[in-house]
Amino acid sequence: MKPTIPALALALVLAVAQGSRAQIEDIEQTWAAAEAGDHEAQYNLAVLARYGPEDRRAELRKKPRRSRSWLRVAAEKGNPDAQLALGRIYEHREYTPTNHSEAVKWYTLAAEQGNPLAQWRLGLFHYAGYGEVPKHYRKARYWLELSARQGFAQAQGRLGWMFYSGEAGEKDLVKAYAWMSLGAYGGDQRTFGYKERVKAQMTGEELKQALRLAARLWKDTKRPDFR
Repeated sequence: MKPTIPALALALVLAVAQGSRAQIEDIEQTWAAAEAGDHEAQYNLAVLARYGPEDRRAELRKKPRRSRSWLRVAAEKGNPDAQLALGRIYEHREYTPTNHSEAVKWYTLAAEQGNPLAQWRLGLFHYAGYGEVPKHYRKARYWLELSARQGFAQAQGRLGWMFYSGEAGEKDLVKAYAWMSLGAYGGDQRTFGYKERVKAQMTGEELKQALRLAARLWKDTKRPDFR
């Protein structure tokens, strides 16, 4: 199972960054709050500068400070959305050469605050060993499971694969099928085929156990809110 970036997941990253917060009614008031150290205002300005309507972006370009510099300020002040966005910039060469170590640094800070997208990206970094970041399956499982338990479908599918392949530290078809079922139900389309592959290798009793486990996991899992 190759660690690709599903289009849906990238869309969710953008949705979190974009959101309704790009609709700032009073730029001057928000700018003043940002100058006063409000990290939410700092992040909102950075989002507006990148994703807002052209007339609002043009208004920001008249300012003496580049608005996207607010993103780093907000991230350094501990805003998890800003940290996630900054990690994505370093991972995908936006405004800067790719720097996987910096991406992991910012993803880690956001992940430690419970951001499920950051946890998922961090899990994939450790799973695949991108660039200068070495593979580490135990770390991958740790972060993917945190994201999966918050209902992030791509993390659920990947975690299921790790239980199927034995990369999670144990090969467990029951856990593999349960997590893949949640991932598939949550919209991770790539998981459907793998789930059927696992099912073909299971006994009837194992399948029953997996379905019961999936039901318990579903009950206990937080649903992410990407509004």
